[in-house]
Amino acid sequence: MAGLDYWSYVLVSVSIISGTLATIIFVLRLCCRRFGGAGIKSEDFLMGIGLLFSYGLVVCTFIAVFNGVGHHIGSLPEGTRRRVTLVFWLGQKFWIISQVFVKVSILELVRKLFSTTRRLRITVTALLTLTVVWGVIAFIGDIFLCWPPQHFWIKNMDGHCMNSQRAFFMVIGSVSLVEDIVILLVPLIEVWQMHMAPRQKVQIMLLVSLGCLACIFSLLRVIELRHYATENVTASGALETIWALLELHCAVACSSLILLTPIYRRCHQFWKSNCCSQRQVKNTGRSSDCDYIFGTWPYDVSFWHGGGSQLQSEACYAPEALSAAKEFSSDTRNITVQTSIDQVVDDRAVAFPSEEASPESV
Repeated sequence: MAGLDYWSYVLVSVSIISGTLATIIFVLRLCCRRFGGAGIKSEDFLMGIGLLFSYGLVVCTFIAVFNGVGHHIGSLPEGTRRRVTLVFWLGQKFWIISQVFVKVSILELVRKLFSTTRRLRITVTALLTLTVVWGVIAFIGDIFLCWPPQHFWIKNMDGHCMNSQRAFFMVIGSVSLVEDIVILLVPLIEVWQMHMAPRQKVQIMLLVSLGCLACIFSLLRVIELRHYATENVTASGALETIWALLELHCAVACSSLILLTPIYRRCHQFWKSNCCSQRQVKNTGRSSDCDYIFGTWPYDVSFWHGGGSQLQSEACYAPEALSAAKEFSSDTRNITVQTSIDQVVDDRAVAFPSEEASPESV
């Protein structure tokens, strides 16, 4: 067993911290779904499977840490060289499978939350197809980098490997990066085109934009792959593994944050009842900063999707009435209700089926 060096400690720290944070946020997502009455959806199961496969990459990372990561592979015993090379080979498979499930989960969530037009539904379907095809090609190609596959970690057996393994990794990583960017842009564009209060639009876009972090880590991984040497994975694979772990766990966490609205609401109510009430005593007759910041956060937002139609409703305090609302004991006064309906003529039969059922009544 090789001694631990700087990269070993970094790998252990990143694996534990990122994996723990992603798991906590995902569990909070499930709690919000379960106790919020929505129930566990298919995208939650898919995300859970993706998170489980990311644990496989974490396990491979821990095994590699205690088998020579950071050292030149030529300085390791023969048994250690085989073991650590096999671990890196398996880690690539866990990364690919986890990527597929995480991406499919995010796309399913986008389909259910924002799929209000035929164009967007086609885009999401195309991205789902691309994700599955990418996963199959990447998984099979990664298995057969060498023939037989065991030749990847048993160098003294008869066989041969692909000449441009680094180029293969970079192509697979680049396609994944482009897909990450497109998946991020699709809901951002859809939210921008929705009819809702500007403040709410900005809040939702900021939450969705957290996915930029996953794209950044994906880009850093692709850049690092330029220095990845499959013949010396212990010396060149540490930083690539760090970016791979951060990319996966950041994608899980950021895609779950947008579903934690009940927690945000509870935090807002707690902050309002403690901090803001105290400040109101000191500043009688003035609206507090807490209400100004959080008062327009929607208390309830609902969407109805029917074909290319969209119905959206929200209720929030009117900004100009925040201070006046303090004078009333009831919270139902000075509330602004905004409802917008976007409907395509072809979808009228979906929203009003009775009209086509009895045309003679018109």
